Amino acid sequence: METRKININDAPKWFKAIMLLAPVLGILLIDTGLNNDFYFLYPTGEYILNNGFPVTDFLSMHSSMGIIVQQWMSAVAFYLVYSRLGQAGLVALLYLCYALLCALVFKLCYLISENFFVSAVWAFVCDLLMAITFMRTRPQIFTYLILLAALCVLEAGVKSKSIKPLIALPFLSVLLINFHAAMWPMLFVLAAPYLFAAMPIKLGKFRQDPEGGFWALFAVCAVFFAVGFINPYGYKAMFYMFSTVGHPYINQLIGEMAPVYKQGESLIILGALLAGMLIATLKCKSRSFSSRFVLLFFGTLLLALMNFRSYAMFFIAGIPAFGYCVKNIQPSITVTEKEEKGGKGRKALAIAMVIILAVVCGIVISNSDSAEEEAQPEQVLTAYGILDDFCEILEPEKDNLVLYTGYEYGAYMEYKGYHPFIDARAELFVKRINGEEDYIKELCDVLGGRADYKPFFEKYGFNYFIVNTGEGNLYEQMMNDGDYELIKQESVMCLFKKV
Repeated sequence: METRKININDAPKWFKAIMLLAPVLGILLIDTGLNNDFYFLYPTGEYILNNGFPVTDFLSMHSSMGIIVQQWMSAVAFYLVYSRLGQAGLVALLYLCYALLCALVFKLCYLISENFFVSAVWAFVCDLLMAITFMRTRPQIFTYLILLAALCVLEAGVKSKSIKPLIALPFLSVLLINFHAAMWPMLFVLAAPYLFAAMPIKLGKFRQDPEGGFWALFAVCAVFFAVGFINPYGYKAMFYMFSTVGHPYINQLIGEMAPVYKQGESLIILGALLAGMLIATLKCKSRSFSSRFVLLFFGTLLLALMNFRSYAMFFIAGIPAFGYCVKNIQPSITVTEKEEKGGKGRKALAIAMVIILAVVCGIVISNSDSAEEEAQPEQVLTAYGILDDFCEILEPEKDNLVLYTGYEYGAYMEYKGYHPFIDARAELFVKRINGEEDYIKELCDVLGGRADYKPFFEKYGFNYFIVNTGEGNLYEQMMNDGDYELIKQESVMCLFKKV
C-alpha cells in the first residue's frame, strides 16, 4: 500500500477533527464541585430577582455597609441554573463554557497564526491549563469567554482591515461590566497592543507600518468605555478594580493574589511553559514578529508574574499571541492512500467521537452523583458537612446569634441563612468600597497577632465562633481562655461559645 508524507496542515479532515476534539478531554481535569464563591453568589442571585439590586449588605452581619454587586449577572445565572437543575445543571454549564472556550481559543490562534497545526497545539495547551486551574463555578467562566471573543474581534478587524468586526466590542463591554465588573478594565488592556500597532512609528532605524486603523479602533474603544455605564452601579462598577487592587490585606487572605515567587507549583508550571515556548522558537527556522503580539505576550506574562490569578490572561492571550512567532512551523505525517481518501479515517473519527461522548456523559453522571453524596455529611464528612453539623447546634440560637467566622467559611454560613462577620467577598470589607470600616484589616490583624482578639470580639459582641485550628494562634488562645467554651470540634474546625 502506497504511503507518503504530507504537511499536517494538508492532512485528511478526519485527522484534523481528532486534533480539534483532543481538548475535550480537559473535562477530566475540571473540578466540578461548588466553589466557595458559589455560596454567596447563589443567595445574591436570589435576592436580586426578588428585591432588585442591593446597595447595602444583606448577607453578613454588617447590614449598613455599602456594597457593589459587581458580578450580579453571574449570580443570577448561577441561581437560575442551580435552583432549577441542581448540581447537574452547574456541571453542564461548566462543560458548555469549557467547550465554548476551546472553540474561541482555537479561533483566536488560527486568526493569529493561520497555521492549523500551530493553532491546534497551542489551543490544546491553553485549554488543558485553563481546565486544570480556572474552570470553576465562578464568574470567571463567563469572563474568559467575553475576553476571548474581544480578542477574536480585534484580530478579525486587523485581518479584514474593516471596522465592521469591531462593532461587536461595545456589546462585549456591556456583557463584561455586568457579568464581572472587576475584570472590565481588561478589555482596555487587551485593546492597547492593537492601538499601539495601529500607529505609524519611526524611531531611528525602527519603523512600524500601521496594522489596522488607529482612529477607527480608538473611536470603538471610546464607545465601549461609554457603554460601560450600562450597569446597576454606574461608574463605581467601572472602576471597581482600582478600589482594591494591591490591597495588602486582601492579598494576605486570598492565596491566588500572592506573587508567583511565593507559589512553587505555579512557578514550575510557568517555567515549564516558557521553556517549551523557547524550544519551539529554536526549532522554528523562520520566526515572525508583530508589535501587537509582542506586547500581548509580554504584557500578560508580566501580569502572570504578579499573581496566580492573572495566569489566565497569559493562557488565553499570551499563548495564542506567541503562535505568531512560530506560525511557519510545518511538520509532516505519513499517511496511506486509503487514509488520505478518508476510508479508515472516517471510522477512526466516528470511534473517537463515540468514546469522547461516552466519557463526557459518564463524567456528567458521576459528578452529579458525587455531588449528591457530598451534600450528605453522614456519608462524606467534608468541611461543609462539618458546618452543617454546627448549623444544627446553632439553629435554636439563630435569633440571638452574633457569629464569628473567618474568611473561608463565611459564605457557606450565609448560604445556610446565617449572618457571619465576614465572607469570601473580600473587597467588600474594605473601607474604600463599603464606606464604613476596614473589617478585613481587623480580621487580619487579629489572625496575624498584631491585635488582641479580646477587644475585637467584645467590639462586635460575638457569642458563637467558628474557628479553624490553622488560623494563626486564635484557636490556642481561645482554648486557654475561660471566657470561651469549646462546644464541638471536628477535624480542624471548632465551634466555641462565649460563656
